Amino acid sequence: MTDRLSAARALLAAGRRDAAIAELEAAVAEGPQGIAVWRMLTVQLYNAGRFEAVEKRAAEGLAQHPGDYEISNTRGVALRRLKRLPEAAAVLEAATAIQPRTTAAWLNLGNVLMDMGEARRAEAVYAELARLEPQAPAHPWRRGRTLWRQQRFAAAADALREALALDADHVDAWSDLAAVLLADQKPAEALAALEDAIRRRPAERRLLEEKAVLLRRTGRAVQAAGFLEAVETIDPNAAWIRYQRGLLYGDRNRAAANAELEAAHAGAPGNVDYAMALCEGLARDRSETEGQSLDRAYRLALDLAAQKPEPGNKILSEVLGRACDFEAVERLGSFAEMGRSFAGSGRHAGL
Repeated sequence: MTDRLSAARALLAAGRRDAAIAELEAAVAEGPQGIAVWRMLTVQLYNAGRFEAVEKRAAEGLAQHPGDYEISNTRGVALRRLKRLPEAAAVLEAATAIQPRTTAAWLNLGNVLMDMGEARRAEAVYAELARLEPQAPAHPWRRGRTLWRQQRFAAAADALREALALDADHVDAWSDLAAVLLADQKPAEALAALEDAIRRRPAERRLLEEKAVLLRRTGRAVQAAGFLEAVETIDPNAAWIRYQRGLLYGDRNRAAANAELEAAHAGAPGNVDYAMALCEGLARDRSETEGQSLDRAYRLALDLAAQKPEPGNKILSEVLGRACDFEAVERLGSFAEMGRSFAGSGRHAGL
């Protein structure tokens, strides 16, 4: 152990990461160093968010210590953060060959492949992880997601049920199972899955909201309203309930919908989805309060435009345009950028 490595460890123990990094940087500048220095330096640079520096130092460390698993894994995740995905995949795949029974690089490789849209290759990765750790529910869950991405719905549902057999309280697996069944045109089975999940996790807000969404999107408005009313008795101040009720009322009762969306926004003012829905709802008011509603929508749109949320540009451009604030519309982006935003969010009909 070098004196600089000991000093760096002491600095880290004292919470002085930047000073520890400086000590390690000084060490590698002095000449070849042991593998522990390179491992610590690359990890601490990663923790500091200095991904370009991680990649540079990892390459140097591997030149001195070829085939080191830990440095390779750190380099791979840094390349992912730098959006250099093909390079990240290559580095991580090589790391899995160095230590094929160690799971960290496998997990990171799976994440990179999913980022790349390489669902079939990612499926093989998660299958290998399930072989290495057969009792870990995360692996069949992730494999199910790769199958879902490939639109192999039956196989995806089987994998997700495998995850639930290992952990019946796995909320992500329940949520994904319902979504897969719905994508496979099986709304009754999707609803049954959510109800099974809610019986196990009755206070899990995410599952409750997903059930409300499923009922609304499958045309069961009366059932959705009754469900929201029942849940409201348990959590009367939940902003999500007001939001979902506002979406449920929609254009059938615009005044009631906007009142619910106002309540949702007031309950969670930082939630962009709630603010966007309220902005859109106010802009759709065609009653005698249309003028006041448009003014309120315009003020919301200005706040939202500063955040440039997606997929909101079409809503914002319409509201700002109706208010004749064309400079604000231009600040949302070029026509080409707006078009890509509209199409990507399913709002392209007005182009």
